[in-house]
Amino acid sequence: MDDDVATDSAATHGSRSTTRPRTVASTGATTIDDVTGQSVGSIAINGETAIVGTPPSADRSVGRASVFTCVEGVWTRQATLEPIDAGGQFGRAVALEDDLAMVGDEFGAGPAGDHRGTVTVFRRERAGWQQAARLSAPETHGTDFFGSDVAVSNEWLLAGATTADTGAGRRSGAVFAFVSGDDGMTLATTLAPPTEDVSEFGRSIALDEGIAVVGSQLGSVAGPSDDGAAFVYERRRGSWRPMGQLASDTEGREDGFGRAVAVAGETIAVGAPLAAIDGHGNAGVVSVFERRGGRWRRQARLARPSHRPDQQFGCDLALDGDRLLVGSEFGPGPVAFERNGRSWTRLGHGYADGTPSATGNRVALSGATAVIGNETGPGDQARTNATLAVFDQ
Repeated sequence: MDDDVATDSAATHGSRSTTRPRTVASTGATTIDDVTGQSVGSIAINGETAIVGTPPSADRSVGRASVFTCVEGVWTRQATLEPIDAGGQFGRAVALEDDLAMVGDEFGAGPAGDHRGTVTVFRRERAGWQQAARLSAPETHGTDFFGSDVAVSNEWLLAGATTADTGAGRRSGAVFAFVSGDDGMTLATTLAPPTEDVSEFGRSIALDEGIAVVGSQLGSVAGPSDDGAAFVYERRRGSWRPMGQLASDTEGREDGFGRAVAVAGETIAVGAPLAAIDGHGNAGVVSVFERRGGRWRRQARLARPSHRPDQQFGCDLALDGDRLLVGSEFGPGPVAFERNGRSWTRLGHGYADGTPSATGNRVALSGATAVIGNETGPGDQARTNATLAVFDQ
């Protein structure tokens, strides 16, 4: 395990690479959707299709999810997905794989009319994107925030409900696992935290084939605290089984570990955007874990170059193969890293000069293509230009 923080170059096992950081996109960005004045709540990309969720804003009362496709290097809008009912947070979370898309609405009206949250599933048909199902948390009460995060892989659909009641405790959170089959979307199982000391279970979800990672930025696996944690599950013979728990290495500092998670094969990344570095509060770090010998071990800790207070590096993550893209809640654009052997090297300070976004706190990655947008806050003048951009290396 390596506890050093890598900044200008990634470090593992106490070594530091001297490779000169290189810029990912030398030709700048391609703007595929100008959402100025709106808030990009979430982004997903799969091959040459991307989906962008934009929850309701001050000038638009209904959220939406926009689907874009790339043909011969040109990105165009293919569809706009909207909710059946207004008044929720449709677009807060999105997921995409092949011709299947999920859109989370953590305040959506459930079957009983209460705003416990919903997830709408869409399929791409010859006639376009059609609604395939509308999911809700079963046998729950009140506001569960079902749909706070979503993930899809190999016809499995996961939806987080961060305040759902489970056997582990009241309002501790849960993740509901649905499977898509000939009979539609059916609930296969419910993942719950192992102890009552964990809360906001399902705050973040990542899924890659048979591996699922669930983040909980409040609570702890080591007792009553708010250190945060991430939980790893593996699907075996159709059942999801717990395979390990990942914890922050800054015990007692409440660094938001688990706010963002990502997984690709045998690698997991976990963001801790509230971690302090060299006295800089909320600077943020990202821990990278690899599975070796059947156990998940911390391989590296990555940080933004020239870290400063309150940048919250690690608020969003995207991982594909040997490349990791990290967003910051506040700060100059996302940072990309690439693995070479067992070392992670920074690919430049961000994504090329000329980035249309003031920051990049929502990120997605597929191969050499990155999609970057911003979630804006009320009165946040520094991030009002929430332009979505696509970069190709």
